[in-house]
Amino acid sequence: MLRIALIGLTLSTLAQVLPGCPTSTPDPQVVDRGRIETSASSSAPPSTSVGVEVELRASADGDDVSYSWLQTAGPGVQIRDANSRIARFTAPSLADSKTLRFQVTTRNAGGDVGSAEVKVIVAADPNFGQSGNLFGGGTSGSVLIARAGTDKSAEEGSTVQLSGLGSSGPIVAFAWRQTAGTGVILSAPNAATTSFTAPAFLTASPNRLEFELTVRDAGGLNSRDRVAVTVTEADDPDGGGNNGDKPRVRVVTTMGDFVIELDRERAPNTVQNFLDYADENFFDSTLIHRVVPGFVIQGGGFNAGLIEKTPTRPALRSEAPNGNTNVRGTVSMALRGGNPDSGTTQWFVNLVDNTFLDNQRFTVFGRVVEGISIVDTIGTVATTTRNGLQDVPVTDILITDVRREP
Repeated sequence: MLRIALIGLTLSTLAQVLPGCPTSTPDPQVVDRGRIETSASSSAPPSTSVGVEVELRASADGDDVSYSWLQTAGPGVQIRDANSRIARFTAPSLADSKTLRFQVTTRNAGGDVGSAEVKVIVAADPNFGQSGNLFGGGTSGSVLIARAGTDKSAEEGSTVQLSGLGSSGPIVAFAWRQTAGTGVILSAPNAATTSFTAPAFLTASPNRLEFELTVRDAGGLNSRDRVAVTVTEADDPDGGGNNGDKPRVRVVTTMGDFVIELDRERAPNTVQNFLDYADENFFDSTLIHRVVPGFVIQGGGFNAGLIEKTPTRPALRSEAPNGNTNVRGTVSMALRGGNPDSGTTQWFVNLVDNTFLDNQRFTVFGRVVEGISIVDTIGTVATTTRNGLQDVPVTDILITDVRREP
């Protein structure tokens, strides 16, 4: 079975060297994701005051563990040393008491992962809004104001610019972060201006992306502003047909349909390979055989009964990096045994932003543009271990058809 790598893990055949599995095939040994026992805490008292430097502390079993902190809830703060065991932030000035939540993700060289969460309650600032505090600019009395610009719309695939140049006051640092919508990669999150590529338009979705700009002065005081970008559908001279650079295919499953828009321009060989298999009905009656909540769903290689289906075409050379990235809703080729030039029939859909996969040369060749809710639902089904395979849905999810859209 092909499995998606987490750091040192690769998509690998179910092969062999697992107890009870055949050992006669030459395919590489499967490496399964393990879990790292991880805990998180903070230096903060039950209620923290504005301006207090708070430490976020993580602990994990084992050696050679990497750490990555991110904020998951509450008014945004700038996390310092976010890739260290101990990260720090300065408690912001708030009109009301708020709970800030943070998550740390741990990984080791073997690809095992773990995570933990911690919350910090920041008390209301009695001087909120007064010069020299939230908008203070130290003792100068200058007003610190973040301005993220006005809400806008952008066509899918276009480059979108975000500008904080309208901000004012004694600013020493800018920080952009996305707070809602399909995940994108900001080109310069710590600059006054940043940009990103608008994701594909999703049918029956709000297609609204939200961003927050934080500006900070030398004393650690800050101001925030938000801006929204609404993604619009691009004009398609082929009407979404299959003669252009973005053909579409409908994946019909026993849990519902979803549509993938393929990127022939950036992954021509991978797209043609996928279409050739679809045209010969190779994917019909195969399974979504792997579901990892908060990570991926994977299919294209096993029939009912978890019988591996033999590819009918040679393996592909990787077309990564190609300018695409493994963000939520994108579709990538699975690989075998860490070999980037081993993709054949198996593919996966990213349920969340999995950009750490980008440096492992998984070719991103498409994006779900319709039925993302079906994909999300598939991504929550109960799984089990069956015939030595992990993350197998308890109830079979059958792909009944993969066909080109007119």
